[in-house]
Amino acid sequence: MNRYLSLICCGAILFSESQGTSEVLSSIRSLSLVHTVAKESVIQPDHVYDFGTQACVEGPGQCSGGNFSTVDAGSGPGCATSKETRWAFTSIAPIVPVANQQRTATRCSQYSLEMQPRWISSATWVDEESKIMVVDPISDRVLLYSTNGLPLGALSKELTNNEMVDGSDKASSSYILKLSGPKALILNERLTRINSNLDLGRSGDGTGGFGALYNWATASDQLFAVGTFHSSESLENSSSNYQLGFLRGRLKRGSVHVEKVELVKPFDFSPYYMLGHRYVTVNDDAAFFLSMKGSAELYTMSLSSEQGLRKLKPTALPSEYSQVPSLPAAAGPSDASLIFRAIESNSLLVGIYGYGHMLYLLARSPSGNQTTWWLYQIDPQQDKIMGRLLLPTAAHHITIVPSPTSWFIFEKGPVVAAGLQKIESLITVPTDWIVNVTSSPLRERNNKSTGKDLCARMDKKKKA
Repeated sequence: MNRYLSLICCGAILFSESQGTSEVLSSIRSLSLVHTVAKESVIQPDHVYDFGTQACVEGPGQCSGGNFSTVDAGSGPGCATSKETRWAFTSIAPIVPVANQQRTATRCSQYSLEMQPRWISSATWVDEESKIMVVDPISDRVLLYSTNGLPLGALSKELTNNEMVDGSDKASSSYILKLSGPKALILNERLTRINSNLDLGRSGDGTGGFGALYNWATASDQLFAVGTFHSSESLENSSSNYQLGFLRGRLKRGSVHVEKVELVKPFDFSPYYMLGHRYVTVNDDAAFFLSMKGSAELYTMSLSSEQGLRKLKPTALPSEYSQVPSLPAAAGPSDASLIFRAIESNSLLVGIYGYGHMLYLLARSPSGNQTTWWLYQIDPQQDKIMGRLLLPTAAHHITIVPSPTSWFIFEKGPVVAAGLQKIESLITVPTDWIVNVTSSPLRERNNKSTGKDLCARMDKKKKA
């Protein structure tokens, strides 16, 4: 029998699947700890309902700390098992899995988004909180979602210094929020601010600074980017001179400056770097950059050595996506819909993702009024394509967020105008289906479904 587990204040309540939803909600309301209860549809099997962490004080029914008023829940079992328990905020929000209880997902699912972002510039998996952090620069918010798309609120403007956030990424056990301009702030694993004034524009050791960052990723104490580099001389002379290319810098904990900023290799500018696609990423071993000027070229750079960029052999890229289509000239934001319509009508690479020791290339191809989405697994040590997967979506555009349990796919509609795009659903795909490419249900020869129907077909096949 499946059970729902909710830890409230200093005790635990088990709800069996046989109980009606109304009984569950009634039981929670009787404790007077929840001011607003989410829709009944959120009560689902196999979910741990996470109510946030607070301290528990010795003695029955006593709780301390918290950021909202509570009502005495009466007598309870006290703190026999732990000094830290979970209790409710303002609504029930399933977060699967909670920290240290991660379980591998086993099915492909699609969820509607109640809280819809207006635009996604980046999205990051938050391990310790088991949440998805989404940067929405149009709404000027950093949104948080559970693993099935339920809204978990947003980061406070006080946390982000009331500044606009235009990107996010993970660096070791910290999270980097890129602010407008050459600035960033660092959050810890609980999304509490560590460093609120990281200056990316000027290094602390006089090696130069980052200018505009069009695409970037972090690994441990390193930041890799495609953008503009300002030498120490140009910074000292307040010169507007800069160089465009692939950049690297060091992030030193506690410092307000980056260090060892360097232009690794100059590259020509491409408008593709400005459209929110991910062309810089890292895996466990290296950083990667996909050049999108003329012909697609893939480069890698070791995380643990001072070796420069190495260009991967053509065998690491699917030949049908080797040529980069030209985009219409853009005079301003009003041309956004024109540019994205051109993207929708072409076959091209629109993202790279590092996971484990592998690299994944995201490719799109038009299929009538829909899109076919392919994910290629690349072994960068062998410069070899290991296989390709048909993703279970036919959306106009997507944003992918890898995690240890699932890969999350935000489905996005056509771009009507700059910052105007419907983002209504989230698909979850088991990580095992992604990394085990030879046996994956998504492998091309293992299915004959279209991307749009794949989740439903796989679920029916499993139940049969």
